[in-house]
Amino acid sequence: FVEHAVIHALIGLRQPAPLVTALQSASHAERRAALIALDQMPGTDPATRPHLRQEHVRPFLASRDEALWRTGIWVASHHPGWSDLIVTGVRARLDAPTLTDADGAMLRDVMVSVCRDDDVQRLIAADASGVRAAIVSEVIRSCPVAKMPPIWVEALRRQMASTDAEVRARAI
Repeated sequence: FVEHAVIHALIGLRQPAPLVTALQSASHAERRAALIALDQMPGTDPATRPHLRQEHVRPFLASRDEALWRTGIWVASHHPGWSDLIVTGVRARLDAPTLTDADGAMLRDVMVSVCRDDDVQRLIAADASGVRAAIVSEVIRSCPVAKMPPIWVEALRRQMASTDAEVRARAI
């Protein structure tokens, strides 16, 4: 509740410059609050949110800190045209040499939350038979789309044609 109140107060101040500076803070809580406030702060036209730029979000998506990374994904996910940031952030985590079960669950949850995005769907299709195929298969099963994207159908067809029984089983 306190964090929400602080962020709300920062938005109400309509002073983006100190928030941009706070993005460099050593405190993760300050950085998160600053990013969220910049994201939500309206401009002179209340319908626009002009203070946040992609370069403000990129360090969050490169962070190893889960809370910072999730905040970056959350912020990027409500900006049409910023899906490239989401894909870059998810790709970096998927390509990590080691992935704990907790990291895998977090990635699955994040990908499900943005799975309707075309760029994210392409990422999911590309990884459907890769090293992280089990996570990606769970995303495909959990994504709340009315109709499965054709790119996923094709990826599943390729899995079904595999000579590897484990790969075929994931496609079912």
